[in-house]
Amino acid sequence: MIFNVKSLDFYAGRPVAIIDEKISKKLNVRVNRRAIIKNLRNNKSIIAVVDIAYCKNKNSCLFGNQKIVLSKEIFDILDIKDKDKVEILPALEPMSINYIRERMEGKKLPMEKINAIINDIVSNNLTESEVAYFLSANYFLDKSEGIDKEYVLQLTKALINTGSKLDLNHKFVLDKHSIGGIAGNRTTPLVVSIVTAATDILEMDAVFPKTSSKAITSAAGTVDTLETVTKIELDDKEIKKILEKAHAFLIWNGSINLSPGDDKIINVEKIVSINPVSQLVASIMSKKVAASSTHLLVDISYGESAKVDKEGALELKELFEFVAKKFNIKLKVVFTDGSQPVGNGIGPVLEMRDLLAVLTRQKNRPMDLEDKSLFLAGQLLELTGKIPKNKGFNYAKVILNSGLALKKFIEIIEAQNNKKINLNELEKKLVLDKSKKDIISNKDGIIKKIDNKGINLLARIAGSPMDLKAGIYLWKHKGQKIKKGEKIFTIFTESKNNLTNAVKLYKEIRPIEIN
Repeated sequence: MIFNVKSLDFYAGRPVAIIDEKISKKLNVRVNRRAIIKNLRNNKSIIAVVDIAYCKNKNSCLFGNQKIVLSKEIFDILDIKDKDKVEILPALEPMSINYIRERMEGKKLPMEKINAIINDIVSNNLTESEVAYFLSANYFLDKSEGIDKEYVLQLTKALINTGSKLDLNHKFVLDKHSIGGIAGNRTTPLVVSIVTAATDILEMDAVFPKTSSKAITSAAGTVDTLETVTKIELDDKEIKKILEKAHAFLIWNGSINLSPGDDKIINVEKIVSINPVSQLVASIMSKKVAASSTHLLVDISYGESAKVDKEGALELKELFEFVAKKFNIKLKVVFTDGSQPVGNGIGPVLEMRDLLAVLTRQKNRPMDLEDKSLFLAGQLLELTGKIPKNKGFNYAKVILNSGLALKKFIEIIEAQNNKKINLNELEKKLVLDKSKKDIISNKDGIIKKIDNKGINLLARIAGSPMDLKAGIYLWKHKGQKIKKGEKIFTIFTESKNNLTNAVKLYKEIRPIEIN
């Protein structure tokens, strides 16, 4: 069937076609099924997910006389202009659905079937619910039968095959990755700044092209925090200029198409709140390979309320080492304490305030965040072989104390924003939401436990990371003394309703225990 189409300038996050109910019956397509949309002017086509508009009459219909409305994604991909006509046809169910079913049944999938699944995810041939089934199959098989190393390797290769690659001709292409799950823990910008300042001094042929994801289950990801001060979406031409100038960047991995299949899977992970171990390793390693990484430090935090316990941490280490060896990446895995949040702020602006406090050497800076960042930076410097073993921490500390790390951070941010940055003005912009609530201790004691998942959940209820100014500020950490009447933490939010819900949730889950 052929139609004139009109843009209503709405983005759906994926290609979506909203079709009049009568037309959908003629096409024999239902909600969440697929349809082929073809631009008859240039013969470009795409598969879109179908939604259906039920209109009693044209006056009550949201789209008036329009029989079909296409999301802006389709207009952009098909280059649809005014007066273009499109043809709509029902799309066949992709074979990859059968392969997902096989995975759910516990069958081993050959490489061509894994490739087919990932290709269909990238091409939007699979709906979010179908991708969720794929994730769930990975999750339950990881749990019930243990991790299949060869499957993880094949999944990594499939994710790499669907994206572009950064061709960086440097002896040292450095990277660092934390597996996530720890509230706060904004070490990455500090590590990048310290290490790149060090490699400049050492006159190494080194770059630190750091791509990160947005929050999946936590209150903020690295790029959510960076978004408070810098552009996080840059194209290939821009990032090459930044690397030439600053020798590092800090951007969102979705902006340079390194592993588009993984980016789409992450969007579904956010909905279903699961992150299978096999997918986690393949996700991380596919982006490192695509970024031409030569030296990689992986931080695995373990403990109560972390993503993994000690046994899981050891299993992850083995997996990372297995995949890294296959791609000739020099890798080191370090284990860190995941029993509580790192830093005082939980939420984008709060976390940026923390890392600037460390960089500018403020007296009230979070020392746990500083010490962990120095440890990680030192380990990565030692991995290059340019700093002797057990000397990395102290070398990193000299760089931090000298102000060179701050200078490097500003240099990176200026390069990404393409303008000069005034530090004082930058700090003034990091304001918090005005609605707040102090949670007060009702007794003397010692902080026995701070649950990462609970604190992350509280910050998300407050509005983080969508609201950059929302979150939690911790006044006390595990093992510290607290007196009756002292503040345990403060909730920041722009919505009084969010504040009420966060306080209510705190009373229900009690993520902080006092002895």
